[in-house]
Amino acid sequence: LQIWLCAWATRRVLGREIDLGRPKHMIAFVGLAGFAAPLITGVLSSLIHTSTRGGDVWANMIVWVLGDILGILTVTPCVLVLVKARTYLAEQGVTRDGLLALLGLFVVTTAVFAQGRYPLLFMVPPAMLLVASRLEVLGGVIGAAMVATIAVLFTMAGVGPILLVKDSAIEQSIILQAFLAVSIFVSLPVAAFQRQRRYILDRMAQAGEAAARSEARYRL
Repeated sequence: LQIWLCAWATRRVLGREIDLGRPKHMIAFVGLAGFAAPLITGVLSSLIHTSTRGGDVWANMIVWVLGDILGILTVTPCVLVLVKARTYLAEQGVTRDGLLALLGLFVVTTAVFAQGRYPLLFMVPPAMLLVASRLEVLGGVIGAAMVATIAVLFTMAGVGPILLVKDSAIEQSIILQAFLAVSIFVSLPVAAFQRQRRYILDRMAQAGEAAARSEARYRL
């Protein structure tokens, strides 16, 4: 029900073609699918869960709603972008600088999660921003998937800064999801605006060429 509500609300506002490479679509997706729908269904689900299984209603509500929000904001953007990978590749191909940025992101993320002594999570988002600025939306999502894979594997293996949270596995899971969601939505807006900037510059170049051709015909 929750996923259907997310899809229905987003398509109702944006249509069937959802392009997270456009700032308007990204904002609408975050507001509708990332917050509104999980908040509605999460509250209802946690109330049903509390009435049938017991526990503190507010604690259940916070864990349920927050987990759903973070899950949707982490996984769904990656899926939506990867489905349109050919379109993004046709617009902006892979460059040498982009590949080097991806390699740098891999090295930084591995170094951060291979140790558990220092809380160095803040080092990952800048590397993701560099990838997004070089490879735009598709690169931003590939970088996010890489970070998520490394983070989850190291955390499941009992290594990494997430384990500095000593209270419970649930809180560790929420912290990990929050880190991944924030990382994605730090890099994706940069990638979207970079794509928009390139589009505007291309249109300006085309307009300049058209004006030059027109002037040449006039002079002839």
